[in-house]
Amino acid sequence: MRDTSKRILLIEDDDITAKEYISILEKEGFSIVRASSGEEAIRTAELDKSIDLILTDITLDGDIDGVDTAGIILKSSEIPVVFLSEHTGAALIEKAQKINSYGFVVKNSGDALLLASIRMAFRLYEANMNVISQNQEIEAANEEMQAAIEEMEAINQELIDTQQSLIKSESELKSLFNALLVGVGMIVDRKFLKVNRYLCNLLGYEESELIGSLTRNIYVDDEEYERVGRELYGMMLREGHGISNARIRHKDGDILDALISLTPVDPDNLSAGACATLNDITELNRAENALRESEMKFKAVMEQSTLPMLILDMQGTLVDANESWMKMWRADVSVAIGKYNILEDPQLDGIKPLLHRAFTGEALDFPEYFYDRTLAGREGGDLWITGRAYPLKDGAGRINNIVIIIEDITNKKVAEEALRISEEKFRNIFFNMTVGYFRTGIDGSLIDINPACLKIFGFSGVEEARTNLKNSTAGVYASRNEWQMVRERMMSGTNSFSGIVNLKRSDGTEFRGGLNMRLITGPDGTPQFIEGLVDDVTEREKTQEMLIQSEKMITVAGLAAGMAHEINNPLGIIMQNAENALHRMLDDLPGNIAAAEAAGTELKKIQEYVRARRVDQYLSAVRDAGARAAKIVANMLKFSRGTESKFDYLNVNNIIDKALDLASNDYDLLKNYDFRNIKINKNYGELPDIPCAETQLEQVFLNLLKNSAEAMFENAAVSVEHIINIRTEHRNGYIKIEFKDNGPGMDAATKKRVFEPFFTAGKVGGGTGLGLSVSYHIIVTGHGGSITVESEPGEGTGFIISLPAERRGF
Repeated sequence: MRDTSKRILLIEDDDITAKEYISILEKEGFSIVRASSGEEAIRTAELDKSIDLILTDITLDGDIDGVDTAGIILKSSEIPVVFLSEHTGAALIEKAQKINSYGFVVKNSGDALLLASIRMAFRLYEANMNVISQNQEIEAANEEMQAAIEEMEAINQELIDTQQSLIKSESELKSLFNALLVGVGMIVDRKFLKVNRYLCNLLGYEESELIGSLTRNIYVDDEEYERVGRELYGMMLREGHGISNARIRHKDGDILDALISLTPVDPDNLSAGACATLNDITELNRAENALRESEMKFKAVMEQSTLPMLILDMQGTLVDANESWMKMWRADVSVAIGKYNILEDPQLDGIKPLLHRAFTGEALDFPEYFYDRTLAGREGGDLWITGRAYPLKDGAGRINNIVIIIEDITNKKVAEEALRISEEKFRNIFFNMTVGYFRTGIDGSLIDINPACLKIFGFSGVEEARTNLKNSTAGVYASRNEWQMVRERMMSGTNSFSGIVNLKRSDGTEFRGGLNMRLITGPDGTPQFIEGLVDDVTEREKTQEMLIQSEKMITVAGLAAGMAHEINNPLGIIMQNAENALHRMLDDLPGNIAAAEAAGTELKKIQEYVRARRVDQYLSAVRDAGARAAKIVANMLKFSRGTESKFDYLNVNNIIDKALDLASNDYDLLKNYDFRNIKINKNYGELPDIPCAETQLEQVFLNLLKNSAEAMFENAAVSVEHIINIRTEHRNGYIKIEFKDNGPGMDAATKKRVFEPFFTAGKVGGGTGLGLSVSYHIIVTGHGGSITVESEPGEGTGFIISLPAERRGF
């Protein structure tokens, strides 16, 4: 119920608390006069005689406290007083009770209790004034009665009038008793002697049911009854007035939260009974519990949030902040609360207009903003932030605080700057690189082409290329079969292609192009686009052919030296003399017969002797060795001749055998190995004939064999017996060839560079370092296959070659 006629003097030295109470009381229609000290309150009371109630804090700054202040004012004015305090100690209550107090309210106990206490004070004051008036009238009546004894007849009628006035006052008091909006009961020996209508309604009983009954009946159980009794009567005995919370049971069984106040009727005679007031605070407790739970949830959200959060009052001063804010701002909340004001931070001048809008109740987002923590005296340096501000409102819709959630986007800004620099570098590389770069869609449509790529194909711009090629990369291939082959390879499991194909320029001229392409997929593995590099390798291929021939000639020179030493010089003599010896001993020629007889024997006897001593077999072996040497010479001459690298369908196993024959006769006095002392384990599979260049594969196999031999003999201590295992197989459309030795192996750094031109892991001067790079070119570029190395230190070395069983366009 709003009361617009009452004027209250509020004595409170804390501005924030005073504003809060003024807001609460003015909302209920009370007129408020505020004093911030006892001295000011005394002066105000002397000047303003329209004050109806004093609401004062017991503890005040200054020379006098709230109790003394009230006492001084009450000397000259009869005004009800309600005391406020954060404590309910016995000393405070004892001191306050010496004043004409009509209420005692604990601070922060809730708006409802404060208002109820003030209204109760007004009602009790009015009732007290009526009682005083009645007492005065009774005293006057007693005096008149005393006079009536002397003059009974003269004042008889006046006595009757006085009795009627007393009856009327009693009736008015009873009406007031029943009209009070708080439960009131007179109690003697913990039994109800008298109850008002509000108490009956509150408990659900009829007046007749309560009067004479034990107060135990309204409590939830005996334990609560005993506890409340101890607290109320114990406090009343000690301090003259008792207050306690209690759990009360309504007649229908509902449980109520109640605030019970107990005051003796006669402080000097407690057996005369006590006056008890009972307020239903169930809804108040529920509201306070809900508020407390809401505050706990909000606090939990703040503390657990990884985003910095701070709460400001309406002046921009920090009220609270979470740990994330402390870490980001490099500040101690316990020190910053009440001191840090966001509106006074000079580095936030740019967003102050937004902050002022937030203080008016608008929820809004902050833009990205730069903040230098070192300028604010904090560690951490540069900081990029963004955030959101929104108001916190109370139940009446009034804005009490502002919540600001901040997001640290420093890493994002750093990443964006790094991305910008990276993109700038990429653009520089894109436009300045000498190798052609292109990006196409999965369907072959052109997305982007760099200047080098346009130059290679003879286009002046990207749009010209799209128009000329009809927006399809198929138009740059000289053969549609090769374009199809590249696409199939790209869309296979490897998602990449590396090789040389025939391409054509915008004017129709063809050239050899080296392609390195890969398929780019999205996070879910869906193909997005294709990117690649292209280069005109026509001249490079010619150079590589020259390198192949040069390396071949170096190899032939070594082989020729060995052959000259072991075969060529004695070959003619051996074969001629062996053949002649067989003819002169075994053929029945007239010259042979005559020579035998001249020697005193028969040719037949000589032939028997030759056969008996197997001289004929020895000579046949000599002749066969000569024939084998002739075959080796023929293979060597065939290998050493210049070739146009023509392909033919051949069996790889046979080519390996020819390479082994060549390797077994590779001898040089400057070398420390003899290939014939190496054990060769051959595990050949059934292979189909494949399209290949025989002399080129011989060169590759011979390089691998010689490298293994050199490595094993240079590190003879690693293995007692030198072994090379050779294995071939046909699988999934490819011929797989593996050369595996038991040599010293190689480390990761050597293995990484083994196919680089001019790199050698052998002794200085031992080779040109081109053998494996040439081999790589022959296998990968020339035959469309692959060559890899597997090796670990001390575990030997293995080279795995994979060649396609079929060659497109052959």
